[in-house]
Amino acid sequence: MREKENEKRSRLFATQLMKQYSGLLLVIIVLFTVISVSNQNFCTVDNILAILRQISIYGVLGIGMGILIINKQLDLTVGAIAGLSAVVGGLVMIKGGGVFAAIIAAVAAGAILGAVNGIVVAKTGISAFIFTMAMTQVYRGMIYLITDGKPISPFPDLFLNVNRSSVLGIPIPVIILFIIVFIGWVILNKTSLGRKICATGGSEVAARYSGINTGRMTIASFIICGITAGISGVLLASKLQSAQPTLGTGLEMDAISVAAIGGISLDGGAGTIGGILLGAIIIGIINNGMIMMGINSYWQMIAKGLIIVFAVVFDIIKKKYSK
Repeated sequence: MREKENEKRSRLFATQLMKQYSGLLLVIIVLFTVISVSNQNFCTVDNILAILRQISIYGVLGIGMGILIINKQLDLTVGAIAGLSAVVGGLVMIKGGGVFAAIIAAVAAGAILGAVNGIVVAKTGISAFIFTMAMTQVYRGMIYLITDGKPISPFPDLFLNVNRSSVLGIPIPVIILFIIVFIGWVILNKTSLGRKICATGGSEVAARYSGINTGRMTIASFIICGITAGISGVLLASKLQSAQPTLGTGLEMDAISVAAIGGISLDGGAGTIGGILLGAIIIGIINNGMIMMGINSYWQMIAKGLIIVFAVVFDIIKKKYSK
């Protein structure tokens, strides 16, 4: 009897997953097929690993941004936070603090800056869009003041190996991405924090009447987003082999694109971590495919913008007809 019940649960779970992600999976299959026909080198193990390595940076950041958007907030400082976190970590390394201390310092810097954003937004009621847009200039200015406009380098080989090395053939950035995906899934689906974040994003008033401290949920969401920005900064600095003043510029658009195409409702309250991962894969396939097909890289910017517009319009239409 138990075996039959477990089998039914497994089938039900598989069916729910297919319903939830069938659209995104179909897009991935179509893109993969079209690009593979155009370029035979696309569908190779090395190139697939290259795509996964590429998406690891904005995939990690997309998890944090997605959770924040579920809370019905937005953070435009994530690119600047990634850059500033990388600078903090870089300074620790060149001052002899050690690689692990530098990584911890970078992630801690991201968490602190995220907390600053969250506290101001939660306590003052200012629009997160307006405030974080202004703070982007503040954080970016801090980067230039600290670095004097010059890259911070060289970094130890141990730090550079974060991007270079693999475990059982899987690049370390990809492993980090899947660890963050798992942690994000646990937070949203298995903790009271995740349930409260979803409730706050769905209806702040209703959540408040239910006894949820919505201000704390907003601060927690910004901190999570800041932490993922710090991790992304570490991955970027390891990839570029330096902490450049411009590091992280435009990264916020990648994060929003990943979350939007992954099915995160920009009205808050709904979305899945699995969808964000699939959204990152779609963006990675588009970017990589355009390069392999010889399409001008500027078209990637146009594609990302159109993807966000399409995702928002699709979300509006879906909600309109589901009522």
